Amino acid sequence: MVDWLFKIEIFLQGVGILVGWSALFASFDFFNAEFPHDQPSFIFPALSNVTAVILQPLVVFYGYKFSYIKRISINFSIIASILVISPILAHCLEGSFPIICILIMIMGISSSISQTSVFEMVGNLPSEYTNYVMIGSGLIGVFMSIFRMICLISFSQDKSGYFAGTLMHFFLAAFILFICIFAQLHLIRQPFMVGSLDNSGKKITWTKFNEESDQMQNISAENRDISFKNFVLTPKIEEISNKTLLCQIWQPLFLAYLCNLVTQGMLIGVALATNIKGLPYSYFSTLMVVTCNIFDFLGRLTPRFYILSIKWLWIITVSRFLFWATFILIATGESRWFFSYPWFKFINMAAFAYSSGYTSTCAMVIGPTQVQESSKSRAGAFMSLGLIYGIVSGSLLALAFKNIEISSAD
Repeated sequence: MVDWLFKIEIFLQGVGILVGWSALFASFDFFNAEFPHDQPSFIFPALSNVTAVILQPLVVFYGYKFSYIKRISINFSIIASILVISPILAHCLEGSFPIICILIMIMGISSSISQTSVFEMVGNLPSEYTNYVMIGSGLIGVFMSIFRMICLISFSQDKSGYFAGTLMHFFLAAFILFICIFAQLHLIRQPFMVGSLDNSGKKITWTKFNEESDQMQNISAENRDISFKNFVLTPKIEEISNKTLLCQIWQPLFLAYLCNLVTQGMLIGVALATNIKGLPYSYFSTLMVVTCNIFDFLGRLTPRFYILSIKWLWIITVSRFLFWATFILIATGESRWFFSYPWFKFINMAAFAYSSGYTSTCAMVIGPTQVQESSKSRAGAFMSLGLIYGIVSGSLLALAFKNIEISSAD
């Protein structure tokens, strides 16, 4: 029987793959203040995600050559280091914007590797564990945005206090990542995980290449290190081709892509290109991020109780393009009807975030269920392609709206 510790460790993998982005997203106000003419809230997400276009397929097809420990824990460490360094450079080093852009690109590379690897790993498990990963990703967004608000309130609003609060915010994110690393190091050696990696519903033997004798020798799961570098999977059943696999999962895969394209296209800049009179923008933008993350988390939680059918998933995902109209009308200062009302801005963000979390989680959970047990791991990896490519496409589309100026309520 799978114990509570195993579930928590799976949950923490979901936390780890999104804590870096959550910390960055909640602190765009800081980077916008440090680099007012460089539009980091548009540039950073594009730089972070565009590298995944090239790297993500390589991880899917060749990632098995490396252990999950190397693919996940090492990249979590890289992300943690960048989270600590970036705000210090932004505040203390003049002209550091290009350096931070390079660091953000490296963080994007590490994020794409770890994210694909996590979804591939949990793809071997029952579908409920994919949901645990998605819930972890959602909850860390809520936590980091609330903690960001606490930091803004707790520290003085002069430049030094603003920096101190931001630094504490990023230090906490880095600390959480190291907790996720320790959880992953233990998780990969849990008997249930070892059995899932070896079996995936069918018996799989592990074969190690003996360089001294140039012979292949079988070893048991109990006597091997959990590493893929010197091991080759030799299934006893015929694996389906990638083309066949894609034919089986193309609907949830495309819907995961479309959901994240719609979300990222507005979320990066347009959704926050507004304000309320009498409230500092740093406070208002953080409140909007908190609202977004809370309802995104609730959306990710909902599939534990009800998962949409493919038909309804199509309908709701496509209909989310309507949010592009509402966010643009809000950002351009449309004063007719209710678009400029503060209450509508928050309700619109709440509905947008809830539908995003719900539809994306449904798609990610459904994907691996469309294939045979021995192919679930690859299906999980391919589903992560839809997620990442949707984020990349949305990030690039968001650049078209970068000239929208911050509007306020009348």
